Amino acid sequence: MKLNLTGHKCPTCNTAISLKLFRNREEVIRCKQCNSLLIETPKSRLISSIVLVLGIFAAIGVPLLIDYFFIGVLLLLVSFSIAQALIKLTVAKPDLKIRDKITNRVSYIRTSDWEEIVKNAKNGKINYEIIEHLEH
Repeated sequence: MKLNLTGHKCPTCNTAISLKLFRNREEVIRCKQCNSLLIETPKSRLISSIVLVLGIFAAIGVPLLIDYFFIGVLLLLVSFSIAQALIKLTVAKPDLKIRDKITNRVSYIRTSDWEEIVKNAKNGKINYEIIEHLEH
């Protein structure tokens, strides 16, 4: 049984989703239950980032004023917990799954983004390949 402490759930099937601590916040996550593609909403990403930055400043500033290191660590943990709780996931609607031929990194994009990549390709050489056409 998985324990989901932060309460992140798939908006489609309500399956618990665990998020990695040091992950790219713009990364597309695939639900293991329903295979929906999930991404953080831009508003929740901004608000949770602001809370985390304010928490870091408070964790540095308050112990300097009060001389208690423990309070700084506690403020940092509380702000990190609040920032994680504010994360909301939404269903992403990409059309293509592509792979960078150089780094082997996989990305999900829309067809219009692919057309832009093709249009801006130098000498007709594209460093990406389409792996899969996604259905909605």
